[in-house]
Amino acid sequence: MRSVISIAAILATLSLQALSQPALGAGPIPAVDTLLDVHSTSMTGTTFTAPETGTYHFTIVSGAFCYLPLGPGETSPYGGWLTQIQIYTKTVPWGAPDQWGQHPLKPDAAVGGGQHHPTSTEAATAGKGKTTALTIKKGTRLTLLVSDGSNYYGDNQGTVRVRITADFAAPVVAPPNVPTTPTTPSQPTTTTANPVAPTPKPLKPINQ
Repeated sequence: MRSVISIAAILATLSLQALSQPALGAGPIPAVDTLLDVHSTSMTGTTFTAPETGTYHFTIVSGAFCYLPLGPGETSPYGGWLTQIQIYTKTVPWGAPDQWGQHPLKPDAAVGGGQHHPTSTEAATAGKGKTTALTIKKGTRLTLLVSDGSNYYGDNQGTVRVRITADFAAPVVAPPNVPTTPTTPSQPTTTTANPVAPTPKPLKPINQ
């Protein structure tokens, strides 16, 4: 008798453990929220690998860059400060060289302000909050890059910080196949009609 009770207790414990564990693959996929610094002096840029397929948002957080270092009161001959960052979802293609070297071509997207400003503070203020979005497949390696001639990255100044965010819906988990018990068709209810009493025949008059 004791062994029967022990087996029943073990089975009950296993059933509770199975119920307390989430189904395989259930639950939300963790969200992405990453900060990347894109240095204007780097021609290889800053990379990021997408952990899941989805729509990714790129937002300028802070910073700006300039194509030449400036001293106090100096005006850049190349337009001043800006925040525009190019985004590539593939290996960065470089064009034919010119007097500045090779230039990165055909970005998949760009984020930030392309308008030049006289100071880094003005450019950072104007670019902050600018955003763009891309739908990216899982495992894609992105490159975020300042566009410049390959021979002149070394004389740039400034860094732009970019925030990458994405949210993914929870995967749909199919419910387990639960066998259904066939329903026994209900029997029609038979009702007995109330019998109608026969109409009594009129009595014959009795001859006096």
